[in-house]
Amino acid sequence: MATIEKRPTKGGTRYRVKWRVGGGRAAKQDGETFDAYADAKRFAGLVDANGHRYPPADQLRQYGFGYLVEADSTRFTVELPEPDMPVPALPAIDKPEMPTFMAYALKYIDGLDHVEGYTRRRYRARLKHVAEHFGDTPIDQIEFEHLQAWQRAMVKKGLSAKTIQNIRGEVIIPVFKAACRPDGKKPPLIIGNPMDGLRLPPGRSKRRDIITSRKDIELYMQCAYEIDPDAGDLLMVGIATAMRWGDLAGLRVRDIDLEAAEIRPGQVLARGSEEHDRWELRSYTKSIAGDERVIPLSPGIVALLRRRMKGKRPDGLIFTAPMGGHWDHARFRERRYLKILALAQARGLAKHITPHCLRHSLLTMLADEGTDPKVMQHMAGHEHLATTYDTYIRTTKKQRATVATTVGNLIPEFSAA
Repeated sequence: MATIEKRPTKGGTRYRVKWRVGGGRAAKQDGETFDAYADAKRFAGLVDANGHRYPPADQLRQYGFGYLVEADSTRFTVELPEPDMPVPALPAIDKPEMPTFMAYALKYIDGLDHVEGYTRRRYRARLKHVAEHFGDTPIDQIEFEHLQAWQRAMVKKGLSAKTIQNIRGEVIIPVFKAACRPDGKKPPLIIGNPMDGLRLPPGRSKRRDIITSRKDIELYMQCAYEIDPDAGDLLMVGIATAMRWGDLAGLRVRDIDLEAAEIRPGQVLARGSEEHDRWELRSYTKSIAGDERVIPLSPGIVALLRRRMKGKRPDGLIFTAPMGGHWDHARFRERRYLKILALAQARGLAKHITPHCLRHSLLTMLADEGTDPKVMQHMAGHEHLATTYDTYIRTTKKQRATVATTVGNLIPEFSAA
């Protein structure tokens, strides 16, 4: 893989692209120097695409490096045609018009598939933090230094490390990655992601509290059932299945197989569209690494669901608001959740537990017990296993104790005595 070396000079900073011809460790080293990091990044991408070799002349011209061909003609050998043979014409290169970052980002967001309207609106809102800094800059002219200056400005503005991480991960990085991919017959707009290597600003993002001890779970659930038995049932199924709020609020009779003791979610309560913020019941379309999502049920939860399913039609909701219909998230929070939390904390629960925290809690407890990661991924409804582990599962005292026991069994003990 070609590397880029930063070289300070009297006239400023230059960037040296270096690689081993053909990629072998003992191969001859080659290189090229540039004034701009973006040029060095694009050139390094061409070197890697050509098997760790200097790009051919026609490709250099295509990507704006024609001056290298003119400056070093000895590097490029040209086969002359036989006498009296016509010289073939070079094909015309369809060089794409270079959009600004903002124009390309909006086009990218509009073209996203399997994204809820509310999420699409959130992505557009993220762009307001980018617009005044490099929104009007052509996407191929944005360099590492621009992004570094943007991030410093966000810190100075008072944005938390978590918010900056969200802007980067939801908008900036995906847009640059999309610009690196060919568009039909057109070449990519850029060769590399200029944000590569830019570390997040220091600062720890606040993580959700979890409850993994039987004592804390019993306390929380007892308070839930005292405030409202229906809310207790909903939260009980939540902590026993790791289902999201939208999954629980949209759960229907037809989604539950009591004989197999499984749930196959087919409907979700989702928030808003591109026009409004209302919660709506929608068909469940999230893919789980290409497989159907299946959630196993314990005997106690089967009994709970059997009781709630009695007398309801296949499309009937398992959990309904007091006046019928699906629960409204804000009303559930104000009239049930806040009262449950206040009562639990008054009785000694020193944590801020939300319905979503129960999802994190169960996945962490399952990891403690050595549950197969793929099963947990399917329960959680994550397309990527990394999401399950990086975002939801925490290291616990039980996990660390298991490591200590394992090490004790593997490593012999010695003493100076």
